[in-house]
This record gives sequence, structure tokens and C-alpha cells, in this order.
Amino acid sequence: MVNKEYRKQAKISKNSCIKCRKRKSIVSNGFCRECFIDLMERRIRRYLSENELIHKDDILTVHDKLSLFCLKRAIKGLPVRIEFRPKRMDYGSMLNELSGKTGNKKQKAIVPWTVDHENHYFLENMFKQVKPKFIGILGGKIKLFAELLDSELALYAKFNKISYKPQIKDNFMDSIAKRDNNLRFSMKSAVSEIARL
Repeated sequence: MVNKEYRKQAKISKNSCIKCRKRKSIVSNGFCRECFIDLMERRIRRYLSENELIHKDDILTVHDKLSLFCLKRAIKGLPVRIEFRPKRMDYGSMLNELSGKTGNKKQKAIVPWTVDHENHYFLENMFKQVKPKFIGILGGKIKLFAELLDSELALYAKFNKISYKPQIKDNFMDSIAKRDNNLRFSMKSAVSEIARL
């Protein structure tokens, strides 16, 4: 929820979007549909560019419609080849994709992996007392939604009329995040730091 004090200081009416201030906010974080979509796509573009994950002439393999849709919008104008090979991308098949080998430096697999997947995978391995292998940035694999929550991705997909169901049901994380959704992002940052050890 958007802080009432912030709305008051910024002189934003109760029902208007906190970004454009023109349209009615329909998302719990105070954004209208258009601004929410823009925010999600900017976070994806920033993640891809800051980590230099996609380069000219890369061959990108995509397996699901949501990743294909989002990838095309995120890399608009970049000369790459996108190969769409539809297959079901549940948690298990994403782990298989992350563990597989790619052909060469230019061949990269796009995996619809979110913050929730990263956290769940880390906790799952921690409880098994196994060092997680697929945390952070991996060569030849791109976790396209690494900066989005499953709930945000579901809303993004709904607004763009694409089918997507959040896959991770983690009661432990859900109970923690009820107090503050930013805890999921904080945990992801901590997980990335731990994985470097």
C-alpha cells in the first residue's frame, strides 16, 4: 500500500496514480495499469542492461509466451535472433533449463525465473544442507524476471492478456512478507551475497 503521508506531501489525490497522477490507481502499490506495466518493463530492461546479459547477434531461446512478449518489448531494436520453442515452464523444468548447457557464447536460454523462485530455491537447498548451484547470474542463462515478484508478474501478465499462474507457494515466505513485501527483495539480495561465498 502507498503511504498516506507520501500522498499528502506530494499532493496526490487518494485514487489517482502516484506516477502520472492522471489515471485512477488500480494496483495496490498506487499505480494505474499503464504506469505499472511501464514500471515492470523498466525494471526488466535495467536488469538486462546493468548486467550486460544480451548482446548484438545473440541467439535467444524462449519457451513461454510471457517471456517472449516481455523480451521483445525489453530489447526493442537490438539485433538478436529469438527462437521460440514452446514448452511448459514449471519450477522443475526451469531448474532443468538452468542446469543444461548452451551451445556457444552467443546461444542463451531465457528462463521465467522470479524473485520468489530464487528465494524458494535457496531455502529449499538450505534446508537440505546443499549448496545452491543456480543462484545469481549464470552464463548462457538469463533469468528474465529476476527483479519481479511472482505476484507482480501475474498482474503484468493479466494486464497484457497473457496466461500466467504464480508457481511458488511458500508459506514461510508468505507469512514473513505479509508485514512487508520488500522483505522478499531483501532476502534475494542476501541470497546473492551468500551464494558468492
